[in-house]
Amino acid sequence: MNQKELSDIVKVLEFRSAEDLNNYLDLGWMIIGTKSEQHSANGFSLTYCVGWSKKLGEVKVPNKTAQEKALDSWANENN
Repeated sequence: MNQKELSDIVKVLEFRSAEDLNNYLDLGWMIIGTKSEQHSANGFSLTYCVGWSKKLGEVKVPNKTAQEKALDSWANENN
């Protein structure tokens, strides 16, 4: 990705879940970076950084899952 393409990015998010990543890629988000972190002798985790280009118009996000909606509801009840 060149500097011009990066300058078109208007929103940036990070994910550790490949499933979340794929949901955003399906909507047009672009991978703009990855990071690997070793957390034990034999284990590591990947973090994916995605960006939304202003060329794609209004920022799109996937619909929330039933679990995410339930968590939001629970969080709002306790505020």
